[in-house]
Amino acid sequence: GGTGLLRIKLMSDGRPFTEAGVAVYFDGTDDWDWMDEAARGVWEMKVPEGTHDVGVEPRVDGMKPQRVTGIEVPGGNTVEKTITIGTLGLLRVRLIADGKPFNKARIEVYDDYDDYVTDLTRVAGGTFEARLPGGTYRLVIEPDDLDSYDVEFIDGIELDDGQTVESNVTLREF
Repeated sequence: GGTGLLRIKLMSDGRPFTEAGVAVYFDGTDDWDWMDEAARGVWEMKVPEGTHDVGVEPRVDGMKPQRVTGIEVPGGNTVEKTITIGTLGLLRVRLIADGKPFNKARIEVYDDYDDYVTDLTRVAGGTFEARLPGGTYRLVIEPDDLDSYDVEFIDGIELDDGQTVESNVTLREF
């Protein structure tokens, strides 16, 4: 068989997505190679005629790898495939205690399976945030001063791809 050109375009939010590595798995085996980025959000590689898989490894925290299987490339042809990458949402929490922004706490994010995902990062007075893929999350808010404030749990926070969810949380004093 001959060779064909495989071209992969990555899109996110209707724009080219560049923050990724793209690999070809030849004939669906574990034999693979990175593709070259030929243009913004476009990867290319000459591949042997056959049916190949493509793996996309986003270089963004929390974005999951994607694999597209069974891409047929006939010899002498160019096959172009567009892959849409889910965009991250923004989860923002404002902590309040005694009517004022409250900074001295750690906010942990857990997923549906109760697996730890990340900590929210403090970005301003009492405001914490993280970029996360769409999903359902649970927050555990641990004030540094556990003698004065309770730990707070917030369940079932729904975050859609590309959306911002804001939550105001008032800490309770003992």
